[in-house]
Amino acid sequence: MILCRFNKRREKLKIYKNTELTNDQYHNEIPAISGSGLCVIYDKSPAHYKYAENEETPALVFGTAAHAMILEPEVFDAEFCRGFDIAQYPDALVGAAPLKSWLKERGQKQSGTKAEMTARILELEPLTQVDTVLQQRHEQWMGDKENIKPETFDKIQSMRKTIMQDDEIAAMLKGGFPEMSIVGELDGVQVKTRPDLITSNGGLVNYKTTTDVHPERFGRKAYDYGYLLKAALEYDIFTIAYGKPPAFYVLLGQEKTSPFAFKPYFLSQQHIEIGRSQYRMALATYEHCLKTNNWPAYGTGAAELYLPEFIMNMHVS
Repeated sequence: MILCRFNKRREKLKIYKNTELTNDQYHNEIPAISGSGLCVIYDKSPAHYKYAENEETPALVFGTAAHAMILEPEVFDAEFCRGFDIAQYPDALVGAAPLKSWLKERGQKQSGTKAEMTARILELEPLTQVDTVLQQRHEQWMGDKENIKPETFDKIQSMRKTIMQDDEIAAMLKGGFPEMSIVGELDGVQVKTRPDLITSNGGLVNYKTTTDVHPERFGRKAYDYGYLLKAALEYDIFTIAYGKPPAFYVLLGQEKTSPFAFKPYFLSQQHIEIGRSQYRMALATYEHCLKTNNWPAYGTGAAELYLPEFIMNMHVS
C-alpha cells in the first residue's frame, strides 16, 4: 500500500534540468509553493507570503551571483559582468572641471553641458578618455549582462577561488547537476523545489552565503532562516522523485567577507525531522488558506507583549 501511494506521487512529479527551466521561470511560471514560501508562512504569516513585495535587493543580487559563480560558473560568465571601473583608466577625464581644464589648455570654448564639452573634446582628439564615454562603451560591450559593482564582482571571484582550494569540496561541486527543478505534490498540495546541487553520487548540497559559519553559531542561523525546513522539503521531494533518499544533505556555508571562510555541515535525520515538522505545519496552513481564500497576518485584537524569559527573570524581585 505504501509503495502504491509512493508510485502515484511519483507519477505527478516533473523534473527539469537547469537548461529546461530557468531560475526566473521556476519562480514566476510554476504555480506551486516553494520551500522559501513555506518558510515565510511558518516564520511570519500567510499574509506575508501572499502579499509580499518582491524587491531585488543588493543582498539578493549578491546571493544569486555568488550561487552562479560557485555552482554554475559558465552561467555566471554568461549572465554577469564586472561593472564599469573608472580606476582602470587613470588618465580619464572625470567630471566637468577636468573637461573645462582640458579645453582651456587648448584655447577652446569651455561653456556648455558636459555632453557638449565631451563632443568638443572628442572632435579635437578622438582618443581622449572621458568617463561617460568609457562607461557607455563598457555597457555596449557587455550587452544584456547584469553589471555587478567591481568590488562585489572581485569578492565573488575570491570566494570561489577560496572554496575550490579544498579538494573534497571541489570534487563534490564538480560533475553534479546544479539548479534542477522538481515539481510535485505533497499532502495534496503542489510544491516545487530547486536544489542548489544534486551531486554525481546522489547527494544534495545547499550553498549559503552568510556572515558567520562558526560551528557554534551557524546552527542557530540554519534554524532561524528556515534552512532545515527547505532541506527537509528537498529531501522528501528527492526521495519521491528518485525512489530513494539522497545519499547525504550538506549545508555549505561561506562567509561574505575576507578570508571567505567556509564550512560544510552534514544534516542528520534529526535535522531533517525538525525541518519536516516545520514544512508540514506550514503546508497545512497554506492549504487552508487556499481553500478559504483567507490569508491572515498575526490575528485580530490586542495581545500581551512577549518578552524572552531571561529578560523577565532579570527583573524578578
